[in-house]
Amino acid sequence: MKRALPFICQQQAAKLMYRRGITYAQQQSHQQAIAAFTSALDKGYAHAAQAQVMRGISRINDQDIEGAIADFDAVITAEESKNHKNRARIPLAKAYDHRGQLRHRAGNEAGALADWSAAIAHCPTYSTPHYHRAMVHLGQGLHTAALADLDAALAADPTLAPAY
Repeated sequence: MKRALPFICQQQAAKLMYRRGITYAQQQSHQQAIAAFTSALDKGYAHAAQAQVMRGISRINDQDIEGAIADFDAVITAEESKNHKNRARIPLAKAYDHRGQLRHRAGNEAGALADWSAAIAHCPTYSTPHYHRAMVHLGQGLHTAALADLDAALAADPTLAPAY
């Protein structure tokens, strides 16, 4: 019993740091968000992949592209090794989606398309990678593929205005 209490306290502290990171991110205090997500991870936050994705997004907003890619790569490596049958893997899909966006910005269209396809494979109802992939297909003149992706994006999220 004595051993369980410190573990519970540490888990609660990790959850608090994660929530603090979310608050800082919403306030666009990106360096503070990064520190809070890092603290949550250091304390053993139960949903480490989600915390690491959020830290990666905060790093993008703080212009630390290499750090963001490292976070997304770590999530992809860790989550791909897990066996999640018949379950959408949202943090993994988000890591692929954000890494795809970074690859696209860097001019790596093929890498971006591969990442967005992987994101869709892990979570077909995640609208953002469908939309991004559609925009690349449209730029390549692949109108049928672009339309299919836009339809899938809207089916997943009818409020995704840019897809219209």
